Amino acid sequence: MRIRPVLIASVASLGLLAASCSSGGSSSTSSAGSSAASTLITKSQTAVQTAGSVHFVDVTKIGSKSESLIGDIGPSSAQEVLSVSGSEVLSVVLVSNTIYIKTSSASVLQSALTLSATTAAASVNKWISISSTDKAYSSIAQSLTVNAALSIYYPKSSAASILPSKTVAGVTVTPVTGSSTPSTKTKTTVQTTVYLNQKTSLPVTASLVAKSGSTTETKQAVFTKWGDPITVTAPADSVTYASLAG
Repeated sequence: MRIRPVLIASVASLGLLAASCSSGGSSSTSSAGSSAASTLITKSQTAVQTAGSVHFVDVTKIGSKSESLIGDIGPSSAQEVLSVSGSEVLSVVLVSNTIYIKTSSASVLQSALTLSATTAAASVNKWISISSTDKAYSSIAQSLTVNAALSIYYPKSSAASILPSKTVAGVTVTPVTGSSTPSTKTKTTVQTTVYLNQKTSLPVTASLVAKSGSTTETKQAVFTKWGDPITVTAPADSVTYASLAG
């Protein structure tokens, strides 16, 4: 999930700026600095894949609007809860090759699961199970990964630089930052910074600032419990996606 993909993009207008941003664009970063930053990014991405699991808290703000995404992601299981302006609007669980979704937004069910307006309205606040053979499964499963949780925070290697070390939550980290202008048409700019544990190379926290005209979106994320087992329980009652999609 997440500005990240399918579901969250459907549930709120937040994330639209960053969603349109890649890490492309020009940078004045020196080649030597960029090379060192690239090495750190590659090392971190390898450490993330080796760890395999993480707990995260991600907060996005645009003006007075805010959303928080809290989740646990493992190699074969995951759970995430999205709240918008303090109200829970979406819960997603992945366990035993089945995805379970519950949302208060009919529009999410229409756009992400391609349900009819009538079926979507009747299915809000109910758990829907999606099996690995259902057409909606693949795109949602891809968003419930460690890579999906981290990818927007890593700057493009060629546009990255290393900032002075600092201490975050008692951990010495190396900040790696990068800026870009992903679209001259929309005039959107984005700046990302990921703070890497100097001992493990794993992200401790990260930030993103995206600007388009007078609109600014900020994201702050905290990553903990790297490599810990993920315990996920399937909802007791659910209706199958196949029965709703027809």
